Order: sequence, then structure tokens, then C-alpha cells
Amino acid sequence: MAFASGSRVRLAYVPEVTFNTTPALPELVELPKQSITLDLSKETFNDPTITSDRMEADERHGNIMVGGEVVATLQHGQFDDWLQAALGGTWTTNVLKVGVIPRSFTIEQGFLDIGQYRRFTGVRVNSYSLEVNPGSIVNATFGLMGAGMTTAQAPLDATVTAPQAKQGMSHIGGSISVAGSNVVCTAATISVENGMEAARGIGSSTAFDVVWAESTVTGSCTFYFEDLIQYNRFLNETTAAIVIVLSDGTNTLTHTIPKAKFNTASLPVPNAGMLFVTMAFKGLKDATTGTTLQISRSAVV
Repeated sequence: MAFASGSRVRLAYVPEVTFNTTPALPELVELPKQSITLDLSKETFNDPTITSDRMEADERHGNIMVGGEVVATLQHGQFDDWLQAALGGTWTTNVLKVGVIPRSFTIEQGFLDIGQYRRFTGVRVNSYSLEVNPGSIVNATFGLMGAGMTTAQAPLDATVTAPQAKQGMSHIGGSISVAGSNVVCTAATISVENGMEAARGIGSSTAFDVVWAESTVTGSCTFYFEDLIQYNRFLNETTAAIVIVLSDGTNTLTHTIPKAKFNTASLPVPNAGMLFVTMAFKGLKDATTGTTLQISRSAVV
């Protein structure tokens, strides 16, 4: 008897040409991950029939819901397809901007030690978030929403492409700048939310589509409090470009919010130690770059 172990779970994907349809000859690519909460749940329909013995007569399974998150160590070139899906853009000369192209994946979760597989179809990237701080590797979280799921006892692809041999991104060798000047931050976050909803209709328990809304880019920076330059951006409602450069020692990945507006500024005084100001921002469409968020990758080395 064998029991499944998380250390033997493989996460692999293939882009779909047609939403919720796995390609006929799928060539899957494995992704490194820290954790996976992608799962299937169902609504239930209760039968309201009144019975003389006070017991419920029946209950039916209803609509299928597929969703969850994949948390991973951000690596250069490893998540390019997923970043495209999150932003809706296309990599052009190593630059990715927010766009209007919907993309979906078939994702296979393989429990390799027991030879069992779950296949999620019609999966879109509903959100993407990034956490940068001096004390850890850079984490990326992809929020997913899909249409359906099936199980199998054999993989879709017998020769899944292994993950690239890349180091994780960190703040070492990188930088953060605001309005063109380097700043010292103790933490920074970026979040992209696509506001997706499942399009449902009579006759199918699975969604006919997963439709996005407006892309919203938000984030925050925590600065050492050394002057009023950043704080005054909040007071005066001044926009500024925020550029976060990450590095793995060889390659770089740069996130640029070309027009950020700081909407909050928190400056607590909890003790006699150093003081910090945490400022939340929203990315607005920039007239020059034509985007709210731009991701640039260095050429592959």
C-alpha cells in the first residue's frame, strides 16, 4: 500500500488553443512550486420537498468550481507563459505589458508515487502577486480560475519537459527606484487582479468560459523614514514611476509601474527604534508606455 506525498507531486501545464480543450498531442512543461491549492468544489442543490418524517428528501450536486493558488519562487524565464496570461499581453523584445489577449491552460497535477493524476482544464490566471523583502527569496503567487477537472491513471504526456535549471530571484543585485531615484525599502509588493467570473448557463455544470474584467494593479512600499519626499507624494497626489529590479545573480526581471499614485501613507511610532512609512499605490495607465504595469526580462543567459 502506498500513500501520496507532497514531495512527489508534479505540476505541469500546456497552453490551450481552444478554451477548456486540451490539445490533441499535449506537450506539458513542469513548473517548480512551493504550494498548490488548485482544487475542485461543487455547489449543492437542496430538494425543498416537505416530507412527513422531517427528513430531507434529496440533494443534487450543482455547478463545478475550479480555483486556487500556486505559490512559487520567481525565476527568470520560468513563468513567462503564466505572466502573459496574467497580464493579457505578449512578450515583445523581452517586454510584457497589460493587454487584451485571454489565455487558458490545461494543468495536470501528478501524484507520481501512486500513479494518479488530476487534469484541470480551462484554467486562466486571475491574479498575480509579488512579494519582495530583504529576508527571503522572491515569492510569486498565481491565483487561478478554471472550468473543469477530470482524473486519470496515466499522464497526458509521457515525457514532460523538466523545469529550467534557474536560481530564484532575490533583492540582492537588484534595486527599487521611485521617480528615477533609488530608494531604500524594507518591503515591496505588486498585485495584478483581473476580476474573473465563471460564465454559466443551463445544460452544463462546467463554465462555458472564464471572463475577466478590468485589470487592477496595486502594491505597497515600506520606506525608512528619512525625509518627506515619499510622504509628500501622498499628500500632494503626485504620480511617480516605481521600478523594481530583481536578480538571480546573472539574469534580471524588472517590474515597472510607470504611473503610480500613492493612496495611503502609514507612519506609526511604536517605540524608540527606527521608523518606517508604508505607502500603498495604484498603477494607472501611462500615456507614454501605454500600460499600468510593464515586466522586462534580461536576455536569457
